[in-house]
Amino acid sequence: MYNSVAALLENAYKNFKNNPALEDSTTAFTYESYYLSAVSIGTAILNQSPRAGALYAAPKQIAVFLPKSALCAVCFMGVALSGNCYVPMDIEAPANRILKIIETLEPEFIITNKALREKLDWAPKAKILILEELLAAIPSIEQTKTAASKVCDTDPVYTIFTSGSTGVPKGVVIPHRGVLDYAAWVVETFGFNSETILGNQSPFHF
Repeated sequence: MYNSVAALLENAYKNFKNNPALEDSTTAFTYESYYLSAVSIGTAILNQSPRAGALYAAPKQIAVFLPKSALCAVCFMGVALSGNCYVPMDIEAPANRILKIIETLEPEFIITNKALREKLDWAPKAKILILEELLAAIPSIEQTKTAASKVCDTDPVYTIFTSGSTGVPKGVVIPHRGVLDYAAWVVETFGFNSETILGNQSPFHF
């Protein structure tokens, strides 16, 4: 039984290396390039903040401030491979909403790209990591596998913030088991296989 969504990606990498995995209008990833790019990101995160403890360390919240893209999805998996929890953020949201989310979340890091870096100059406390620099890290599969192996299936894999109808955005925490069970259900129910192509129109942040 899988303990985390990172294990699903690793399994796809082993079995379908050359198959298309992610594609948008400008970028395409095979499962090999998807996995290894995510490992580079996960390795870089671990080099910044190693998971402590011999057996278990609670996942840290890592905000992702990037436009919707295949590369953004790779970044999510990089965070998962580091054994931590990713939080998609809307780059078009008003500054006060972003600030409220950051103040509520108190993320260990905020990942963004060079083009968006200046939009976070006012972000309190959290350290900013630049995606281009994370991708340049030498990938260590051993390092990320060790970190991912410490994850429990009840640990959070991502947090989504609600629209905040009361004026205060609220985080909804989703565990690995929820994603794993859903993935198993849709495969069985709809007969998805390695040749299935899925489109995504919804924003990642909600």
